[in-house]
Amino acid sequence: MPKIIDLEIPKSWDFVRHIRAKVEDELADLPIGLRYAAGMVASELAGNAIKYGDPNGPVPAHLSCEIADKKIVIEVSNYVKSQELVQEVRSRVDQMSSAEDVEALFIKRLISFLNETAQGSQLGLYRIGYEGGFNLNSSYQDSILTLRATRGIS
Repeated sequence: MPKIIDLEIPKSWDFVRHIRAKVEDELADLPIGLRYAAGMVASELAGNAIKYGDPNGPVPAHLSCEIADKKIVIEVSNYVKSQELVQEVRSRVDQMSSAEDVEALFIKRLISFLNETAQGSQLGLYRIGYEGGFNLNSSYQDSILTLRATRGIS
């Protein structure tokens, strides 16, 4: 099936609310829990692209959503100039991919956030894995970080 959503991510927080609703609407034929999870995933990934991406990069941030091989695939790509950020994201994705218990990772990060004074919860990727039930993988090439979230449709 072709992509059902294929959009450039503008430098606007309004887009995060918009994309959540758009994904949920486009997946109207799927069970409500799966639609809500996909909307949350799309909004988390779009929000991260706005927050951590480099808006002055040579390529605009991009979001796509498709249904293929009985899976929902949500992908966000954005220009990132901080190698430290790329390594941090890839480390979290790798940690989640190899974890036997994603819920435990989510709870550990939540407790850490509640006990720290740091800005931002940094819970988004963990929410995608735990609350959304999506698997994450990442790639990085030519300063473009791509995060792909995948979940089966049953």
